[in-house]
Amino acid sequence: MHSKSHPAEVPLNDTDVLLSTTDMDSRITYANSDFCRIAGFSTEDMYGQPHNLVRHPDMPAQAFANMWQTIRAGQSWMGPVKNRCRNGDYYWVNAFVTPIRDSSGNICEYQSVRTKPDPEVIKRAEQTYQQLSNHQDKPQLSEHADSLPQFRLGLILLAGLSFLSVFYSELSLYVNLVVCLLAVVMLGVFIRWSARLQALTEKSRRIFDNPLMSFLYSGHRDSLAAINLALEMQQAQLKAVVGRVNDASLNVCENSASSLQCSDKVSLHLQRQIGEVSQVVAAMEQLSQTIGEISGNVNGAAEVANESEASTFFGKGNVEATIQNIQSLNRDLQLADQQVAGMSKSVADISQALQVIEGIAEQTNLLAVNAAIEAAHSGESGNGFVVVATEVRELATRTQKATDSIKQVLESLSSHSGSARHGMQQALNSSLDCVGLAESCGSSLMTIQNEVSRLADLNRSIAAAIEQQSAVATEVTGSINNIMALASQSGEVSSQAKALNASLMDKVEEQSALIRQFV
Repeated sequence: MHSKSHPAEVPLNDTDVLLSTTDMDSRITYANSDFCRIAGFSTEDMYGQPHNLVRHPDMPAQAFANMWQTIRAGQSWMGPVKNRCRNGDYYWVNAFVTPIRDSSGNICEYQSVRTKPDPEVIKRAEQTYQQLSNHQDKPQLSEHADSLPQFRLGLILLAGLSFLSVFYSELSLYVNLVVCLLAVVMLGVFIRWSARLQALTEKSRRIFDNPLMSFLYSGHRDSLAAINLALEMQQAQLKAVVGRVNDASLNVCENSASSLQCSDKVSLHLQRQIGEVSQVVAAMEQLSQTIGEISGNVNGAAEVANESEASTFFGKGNVEATIQNIQSLNRDLQLADQQVAGMSKSVADISQALQVIEGIAEQTNLLAVNAAIEAAHSGESGNGFVVVATEVRELATRTQKATDSIKQVLESLSSHSGSARHGMQQALNSSLDCVGLAESCGSSLMTIQNEVSRLADLNRSIAAAIEQQSAVATEVTGSINNIMALASQSGEVSSQAKALNASLMDKVEEQSALIRQFV
């Protein structure tokens, strides 16, 4: 890297071809790798920028004005140009600029091809461009100098002197005549040669007529310099064509290499895709088998659900019958409870009657005792009454004993009836609980029946969906098999494309090697 205060020349190699194209406004539309490398700019830096991005301040405006005048007229231009690098360094090129026309014949862009110039041309260009920059434009730099008239006059003088030597020379007459004859022959040959040279000069100037460039490329301004400039122009044009073709070949080679890499990647991806698709096919086949098993299981579950629905319906009927039986038992228990309650009431009434009888017996016994005492006081007249009183007392005693026995029986009956009524109350409560449980069970069975019905419907729907999925899986398997077949075909096509790209790269390399022979 050189500093701006000491710029250095960047030399070009013999094989360097700096190629660029611009639009009609001189904005860069393409720059090849050699141009970017020498100028120090990247491709992104150059695209869309004016081409004077690399213009060096030492280049006179007259040279560029002549260039633009020439190419805008539809003609090609050639000349040595000093360009500036990005870091301030410079490089000399032999520039060939030509307009490019579209299919309609209109100029659509400008192409510039630069190659390594001759050192002598650079030396003359530096001096001449400095003179032009200092406004020292000499007429000889913009005008042609024709040497043919001067040479023709010299030969005429030589012929005249030859004739004079015949009369004044000390040589023999024979020698003088030979000299004169040679002079005449030379004059004739020159006149014929000068005419051909004049035609060749005019033809050369039709190729490229530029006195300044004629001087820069040869150091002269005569007809030979014009012919030399035309030859240089033709050689530059050939180099430009070969350089453009070589650049296109390099791009094709790079694209072919990229295409070959893409083909390798595509082939690899296709192989992986075939492997993945094979796994998918196996998975789909396994899925189809699984779907078949699931379909059988779902159909079995549907049958079980139907059986469960029937069993639930039957259980619901049994529960409803149980509820009715329990309700009937409840009514019977209520009736028995009422009867036991009536019996308990009758026992209570009998107990009350026994209490009255017991009271009467006690009073009778007391009266009999009193009567016996009174009869004893009466003596023999009261003996008969004593006997009666005694029998009455015994009867009262037996009545009292019978009353006690009945009372014990009634007490036992009352106790058992109370226990029976309590048991009936518990049985009644239990029957009510059973009714509630049975009704709850019936409600649960109703819910179960509804859910089982829904489950049966769902199973039937699932079975139908599984059948559809099985059909879809079969279609997908067929499609995947088709995809795998297409992938195999694509792999074969990719292999063919790879072979074609490799062959194309070989041909491009052969073409590049052939082109390098002309650069």
